[in-house]
Amino acid sequence: MNKYASALLWLVVYLVCYWAVFTLQDNIKASNPSYSQWLENDVPIWLMINFGALFVVMFIVSMIRKAVTKGEYPGFIANAGFNLLTRKQFMILVGIGLFGALWFTSTMYLPFLPTQAANEMQSYVDVFGTAGKFFFTIVGVGLAGAFFEEIFFRGIVMNELKRISPIAVVLIIQALIYGVFQPNTTVTVIATFLGLMYGFIYHKVKSMWSTITIAVSVNILIMSFAEFGLVKQFSTLAPPVLAVISIASLAGMVFLLWTLWKYENSPQVAADKEKLKDIKQSKSYRFYVMVGKVALYIAIYFVVMQPLVYYWYEWFVPNLGALGEFMAVHGEWGLIVNDLIVIPIYAWIIYRYENRNPLKVWNFSPISMNTTAVTFLLSIAMGVWVTSIAKIPYVEDTFPQFEGLFAFLLGPSLVHFLIFLIIHSIYKEVLFRGLIFNALRAAVPLWLAILADAVIYGFLFFQLDPALTLYGGMGTVIFCLLYVWHRSLWTPIVAQIGLFGTYYVTRKIYTTYEIGFNYGFIIAILVSSVIVVVTKYYLFKTRQTSTPTQTSVPVGKNTGQVSV
Repeated sequence: MNKYASALLWLVVYLVCYWAVFTLQDNIKASNPSYSQWLENDVPIWLMINFGALFVVMFIVSMIRKAVTKGEYPGFIANAGFNLLTRKQFMILVGIGLFGALWFTSTMYLPFLPTQAANEMQSYVDVFGTAGKFFFTIVGVGLAGAFFEEIFFRGIVMNELKRISPIAVVLIIQALIYGVFQPNTTVTVIATFLGLMYGFIYHKVKSMWSTITIAVSVNILIMSFAEFGLVKQFSTLAPPVLAVISIASLAGMVFLLWTLWKYENSPQVAADKEKLKDIKQSKSYRFYVMVGKVALYIAIYFVVMQPLVYYWYEWFVPNLGALGEFMAVHGEWGLIVNDLIVIPIYAWIIYRYENRNPLKVWNFSPISMNTTAVTFLLSIAMGVWVTSIAKIPYVEDTFPQFEGLFAFLLGPSLVHFLIFLIIHSIYKEVLFRGLIFNALRAAVPLWLAILADAVIYGFLFFQLDPALTLYGGMGTVIFCLLYVWHRSLWTPIVAQIGLFGTYYVTRKIYTTYEIGFNYGFIIAILVSSVIVVVTKYYLFKTRQTSTPTQTSVPVGKNTGQVSV
């Protein structure tokens, strides 16, 4: 097969896959009103589900193509070219994104704009900004949407066209294709011109990060303008002011494009790229890598968890007869299934894209029997302390969310609970210590890594409920310190098992014997507090102090370098 036929064939395959993923999702929504309603209320989640599915499909197609071409095709990620940007390139590209967001927001309210165009631009902002949490919008629209769109339309489609067409033709065709896949006519027109600019920039800079930087900037800024009321402020401006902002923003984009073109054709760009050879040792590089990793881990959490929860209760439970009845009663098995799906995904990412053993990255190192026993005693004391505090009448009345948290543990039988306890404890520690905390720890000081880990835990599990987030944050501090001190994920896993096992036992006792608050709880609080302090001191004194090996994740003293 000659290169023209080959390029066209693969181009058609990619476009059909893109269309099929979104069409399948639309068909599922059409046949499931409740599912459709859920996604319409959380459009960024819909985007993350679609692009997550598309990524998996593209990966499979890429593997097939590599096999067919006997390794000549490097894969769609490698083929896209993620070369680092120089500081000047980055600043210019962010500036283009800023001017683009200002142009879109100001032009939307120009009085001479056709009503349909104004409504469709407003609809774009409203629809893609619809989410239960603004954080979802940032991750789904600002990061995931921009990232995957650019990989597909520039990294895959444009590169395929470059194999068989002159660059001028390539720029036009890829821009038209990009426009066709947009949600309405007005956005199609805007996206087509935007596609021309993106294609030109990608061709000149030769880095996927170039257009991703602009797309992320545009999306986040437009959604932020809407979230914080700036879009409404624009609607109150006089037409001449809007026209000035629109024209100035367009002029700003043109000027920065010209600046970028001059820079790319100057000797300075070669000198600046030479400096990038040492950038992987810089703090800023480690910080951006950390942000990217944490965003990816959180995105995967939502992409798997949200659809699974929906299908568990909206499809499996009502349609699977006796099994559905079992699933309705044993919701803990939904979490177990989620854990068994997600852990291999995280492991595969570490193995495939970092070329490292995930068990070593997460530090599944053996721990001594003494450490295990003292950690287990610590966790039992923590569990007694928390459940005793929760029985205080003021706490019980003021913070009923704790009762809801503990009530979940009373449902499963002992066998089901033990299975849930072991698997979910491993899952939580892999996610929050092995992945998120390690990513944070490689870029920021220990105290900040622990604080950020606690906030992320509170967001993912408790939607930042103040009381529950404080409770989760206190546990996070202890689990992180155990991980740092003993450099093994087994230490916090043992603590998780002991803590939630204690919750289960104490709540069963309180419920079975109808035990209300009494002075015994005060004694339990005092005794457990002493045990927590003593066991933590022992675990600190017996911590590992030797320098970790190069294959380990830097969970001990921050050396300022990312382990490889």
